[in-house]
Amino acid sequence: MKIKSLLLGSVAAMGLSAGAAFAADVPMVMSLGLCDGFGVWNPEKPNYEGDTHCVRVDGGASIESSWGNYRGSTALTTSTYSYNATTASIAAPDGAAGTELDWESKVEGWMRWVGIANASTGPVAAVIKFKGVEQQQVRNETTAATRTIGTGGNLLTFWGGGDDTFGVILDEAYGQALIGENLWIAGGKKSSIRNVGDDTGFTAQKLYMEDLAGGSDGVYWSAATRANIMDGGHVFQASLDAGNGLVLKASLEGITGPLNNLAGAAPATGGEGTVYGVLEYTGGNFVGHATVAAGGILDGTIESVAAHMAGTLTLDMVKLRAAAAVDSTAGVFSYNALASGQLVVNDLTFALTGEVAQFGGAALEYGAGASVSYAVSSAVTLVAAGRFYDPDSGVGNDEFWHGLGKIVWDATDTLTLTAEGGAQGSFAGTTVFYGTGTIGFDAGGTFTASASATGYSNGAFKGTLKVADTII
Repeated sequence: MKIKSLLLGSVAAMGLSAGAAFAADVPMVMSLGLCDGFGVWNPEKPNYEGDTHCVRVDGGASIESSWGNYRGSTALTTSTYSYNATTASIAAPDGAAGTELDWESKVEGWMRWVGIANASTGPVAAVIKFKGVEQQQVRNETTAATRTIGTGGNLLTFWGGGDDTFGVILDEAYGQALIGENLWIAGGKKSSIRNVGDDTGFTAQKLYMEDLAGGSDGVYWSAATRANIMDGGHVFQASLDAGNGLVLKASLEGITGPLNNLAGAAPATGGEGTVYGVLEYTGGNFVGHATVAAGGILDGTIESVAAHMAGTLTLDMVKLRAAAAVDSTAGVFSYNALASGQLVVNDLTFALTGEVAQFGGAALEYGAGASVSYAVSSAVTLVAAGRFYDPDSGVGNDEFWHGLGKIVWDATDTLTLTAEGGAQGSFAGTTVFYGTGTIGFDAGGTFTASASATGYSNGAFKGTLKVADTII
């Protein structure tokens, strides 16, 4: 069997699409036709193919910088999301005159080496990826964040914040093998095998809970459970293509414990090790999955259990989606669900989305949104959207809303201009208007750049520049 067909078989075993060029898993790299055959050198691709192996190198770099007076906040509600312990707010100015400015900058770079060889059972691969992030945040013209490492007389203070890695880190290091044509196994430091995707609404703007779901779009588990559910890290994984569109996956992840839990902080009651089971199905007009997880198995006490389910049905002009995340920690049951629909009629696209959540016995939280998009021409699109949320159904006058209008103009094949105006407010009377303009450049490959500026009626303002490039 040719090596290329073997490699593409490993993609099918994972249930992945060859079009997702930036996926972190090795089979995705394999699927791009980068190793057409052993003993072949292609000067147009940054890889080396020897008699028995292929070495692939890729990487990327990006910068995002902002400046203005925006790090304050205006609360939109007196209530806190029970599910995420988060209060909705919008940017606001702060600081004394003369020291009111804020700015920040983030540079990220990574490089990955993928070595692929042919074995008696099929292709095998080894992956090593290094990553570094530098991020500096300044609020009111004073450095906003530091980190201190060590104790006693061995303290080291680093100036930085946000996602700063404080140096180059080993981001991935794992081996992977295809056994036969349907089963692959992997072990090492790697991203999670779990599937928590396909759970966002079709509306042009995200709903409030959808946008704040524990740092992940869509529906998600409660903060208490995320603290005990590990995500990737030191792992052992397996995936089986069972045929007829069905893929089964299983893994043990987070063997190192709380260094990589989903909440971003060490769990108070352990959480060492998480077991995942995943079922994925693709067939006809339907795509769906179910993921189950149990956190804390290595210390003999399961602190949390969770499940994530989603399905999408496509029927000609109509798309329907439903998703739910349920979990339990210390006997407290929580859920977060979303339903969305989309209808395309000629140049018009209509969408509706609704969401609901409840943490234990706390009050019900719910929201809804709608949008309509109109393609005026092949280059110009108009969008109108609105969303509403009630973070606590037991408290009156704490609901809030957001409405916007947007025009997107593809001025050239590489240049896109976007203008957006809108307002956010609460039923208690707070209203903030805003306007945003963005210029986006896409070279048609992997290089992108953009410049944007936003102004708010409360006096806040922010400008942002971005540049990113990825070599694959």
